[in-house]
Amino acid sequence: MPVSKLGYLLLGGATFGALLLGGGAVLPDLTAQATSQARSAMRGATNGWDVAACQADAVGCLEYQQAKLRRSEAAVEAGLQPLAVAAREVQSLIVREEAKASRAEMFLHEGRRLLLANATTPQAPIAYVGVTLPGSASLERQMQLTWTERDGVLAFLDNARAQRAAIIARHDELLVARGEVRAQLAILPAQIELARTAGVMGQVEAALRGIDAAVARNERGVASAEALIRTTEELVRAQAAERPRGPLARDAARPAGFEAFLRAQGS
Repeated sequence: MPVSKLGYLLLGGATFGALLLGGGAVLPDLTAQATSQARSAMRGATNGWDVAACQADAVGCLEYQQAKLRRSEAAVEAGLQPLAVAAREVQSLIVREEAKASRAEMFLHEGRRLLLANATTPQAPIAYVGVTLPGSASLERQMQLTWTERDGVLAFLDNARAQRAAIIARHDELLVARGEVRAQLAILPAQIELARTAGVMGQVEAALRGIDAAVARNERGVASAEALIRTTEELVRAQAAERPRGPLARDAARPAGFEAFLRAQGS
């Protein structure tokens, strides 16, 4: 299910009657019809259940809360899988970009070694990374371009690693949120049976606050997950975009640290 559809699950997607009755056969009963009408009146235009409504119809209130929690659980379930996929995608990007950075580093060190070796004959042709360059100045320009590209890869890696960490953290938070919802769902059947027997709902305000808080946390978590998926898609597109590699101007400013790297001894 696309992450953009998750909000639908949180907001509903089934009528209250279908959730409440569960498709079971119900015999016509005037009392039940009157109760249903009273429920509708108490819920009001927003289909909400306040404390007074839940005290007046404990079973109906708890069944509604149960349906709401199930929708919230489904939304969290739908959000977990895209996050897991996104984490794998970003990790694949990290592996590929790390390989690029390693190659660039290797080329830079090889170029520096050649410059040092040709220090006394700077005009002599130099074989470098499968091509022959006309001299040390040309090699330095090529190395400067490689340095700049490597810096871009390293910056991308910083973003990708931060993105992966955020995805994993959000995934873990949703796992906790799912656990909280399941804990609420686990105790509801007993509460519903007690309400059927006693006709009342104990600790109404506390129960409603707990359920509403769990659902609200899930809504925020799923919305945050959707945002992470979107930024991950942007990251993937940025990595896939062509990075133009053209000739470097002779008077181009040297990147920070490049001059010191060239003059360093050893490989």
